[in-house]
Amino acid sequence: MSFAQCPICALRFRYQSELEAHAHEDHCLPPEVHLPPHPEQRKVEEPGTRVSRPRA
Repeated sequence: MSFAQCPICALRFRYQSELEAHAHEDHCLPPEVHLPPHPEQRKVEEPGTRVSRPRA
């Protein structure tokens, strides 16, 4: 069985929804710090490469 673990306080939760609820509790850190980034968000943050074509 896998557990979702808070990267800040190391509490373990059986369900991801419990970790998300824990992240929104009163902590000194914002919820974004508690939750690992979603793969979709990581893709958006990565800078794109721009390829320039030689002019003819």
